Amino acid sequence: MASAVPDKEEATRSSPEMKEEEQQDIVNQLANLTLISSACDVVSTVYASTKESYPYIRTVCDAAEKGVKSVTEATASCVQPLLVTLEPQ
Repeated sequence: MASAVPDKEEATRSSPEMKEEEQQDIVNQLANLTLISSACDVVSTVYASTKESYPYIRTVCDAAEKGVKSVTEATASCVQPLLVTLEPQ
């Protein structure tokens, strides 16, 4: 029968907040998996090749990349004050 009080390890795992370091470690572990790494390489190569081969697609992709970059920067600047406030916790 399971205890009503979670042990320390379980409480840490079930916490909604993962430390940034742990998240980065997970991302690195996934990126280092051969299948994931190979798939990323293939997608990257096909994407670059397609952009080189088709000028209209390049234009659309460049615009999409700029849009994503702008949204990311805007989001980061809006969230930064909140992160600074929550960081000590």
